[in-house]
Amino acid sequence: MIDKILFAMIVLAGIPVGLFLSSLCKEELRSWKKRFIYLSIISFIFSLLLFFTNFEFKIPIIITLFFIKSILLTIVFKSDH
Repeated sequence: MIDKILFAMIVLAGIPVGLFLSSLCKEELRSWKKRFIYLSIISFIFSLLLFFTNFEFKIPIIITLFFIKSILLTIVFKSDH
């Protein structure tokens, strides 16, 4: 139970990190917006593929990929404003 709460907190921690990174480099975000979306999609696809394997450390890697996805999507949505 506690590990699921910890995993959710890690994924949700990507939102403030994404906001911080988007405030640091506003000019670079315009040219990298499509790349961030592509990387987010790739991260989601890899996490789905990894979910159906028998790899021993798949849950921490999936959580890391979702953390990356939350950072990238936060940066993309913040750069729209």
